[in-house]
Amino acid sequence: MIAPTAELVARDSLHPALSDLLIEAAREVHGRANLLQRANEFPAPLVHEFRMSDDAERYYKSGKSFLYRPLPFWVASLADRVLVVLVPLIVVLIPGLRLVPGLYRWRVKSRIYRWYGALIAIEREAISGPDSVQRDALLDRIDGIETAVNRMKMPLAFADQFYVLREHIGFVRERLAHAPVTPAAPGDHDAGARDAACTGASRVASRADTEPRST
Repeated sequence: MIAPTAELVARDSLHPALSDLLIEAAREVHGRANLLQRANEFPAPLVHEFRMSDDAERYYKSGKSFLYRPLPFWVASLADRVLVVLVPLIVVLIPGLRLVPGLYRWRVKSRIYRWYGALIAIEREAISGPDSVQRDALLDRIDGIETAVNRMKMPLAFADQFYVLREHIGFVRERLAHAPVTPAAPGDHDAGARDAACTGASRVASRADTEPRST
């Protein structure tokens, strides 16, 4: 008996799992041996008018896909859809997760480094030769910096930098305490004395005006 070869044709959008099921069903129906064919002779990967799909070529070479071998069809189909969604997300998240430790280190270090700017500003003011009042004000600023630093919650991984900052605060305080103090100008002292004398005289005159006069 002579007959033409039949082809199993499907759309390009056919799901790979359905393609495997169709080929399996064709094997169950047409794969048995009879007088005209040997066992498993059909279906066969023969190309005639239509190109063979990639899923069909994969099935003929290696059989079912990995998920569809040990799992039921509905479980394997669900897992396949989940993988289609998760794999792109994982590809995007992996580089993002690598940036998280660097951002965390930068955030912690920025809390430490911002106090160095305040210490540098105090040192620059101390270089100009402050008087005793200005030096006391600078020391008060250093005390405020030290109080704020001691209240910081620092991870143990950055404890070394935390204690180095405290050492530098003590260094700036010690340097400022032994810095030479610029004396006040004599003219300023005399002007202050004159202002005090004038103020005292005014108070005496005011008191004399307010007292009752005797006749």
